Amino acid sequence: MIAGLIRHLTDHKQLIELTQLHDAEAAILEKALTKVNDLKDPSNVQSQSTIQILIRTAVRRIDIQPGKLTMMICPSSLKAVLLDQPALKPKEHSSDDITLSLPFQLRRRGVEAKLIVGNDTAVPTIDPKLVETIRNANRWLRLLTAGEVSSVDALAELDGIPASEISRVLPFAFLAPDITKAILTGKQPVDLTTKRLKRIGKIPACWSEQRQLLRMSS
Repeated sequence: MIAGLIRHLTDHKQLIELTQLHDAEAAILEKALTKVNDLKDPSNVQSQSTIQILIRTAVRRIDIQPGKLTMMICPSSLKAVLLDQPALKPKEHSSDDITLSLPFQLRRRGVEAKLIVGNDTAVPTIDPKLVETIRNANRWLRLLTAGEVSSVDALAELDGIPASEISRVLPFAFLAPDITKAILTGKQPVDLTTKRLKRIGKIPACWSEQRQLLRMSS
């Protein structure tokens, strides 16, 4: 939801429209844009605090309809947050409020349903379990090809893991480099999990077929 708003704010024209900074000096706009870019970093603790302030003060209302999420934005409060100024949530509806519509979809991930606004790979979300699975697959392959272990059974004994589990995970070492990179940086589709990978069965050797199977762009 907020990620969708932030993506709109990274566009210069959208930033001006949503903050009503039409007559602002270039330095003011640059400061606001810098703040927006900082908010895109999910690891930045200060940015997460700023996002919470933005939600409390600038987002007046959220309505969800089939395939569309509508946010009512208070421009003055949004501008204050981005310029590090005190921002108080207005008590009454203002005629200056701006309505922003964003497409969304519900994507199933196991028993959970996740709300995806816009592109489902736009906001990096690292899956620690998936990353560990990919790293294990590549480490096991290195050990086998280097001759440090002689077989899958030897790997199983080394790591204390059933040989069947190693055999199931090892093929993930042959994923296309861009797929592996996407997983390690959290840019994989939201429904791409270790559980789903293991259920796929045989991974195609062809990288383009892998991308199609896992719904990833090249």
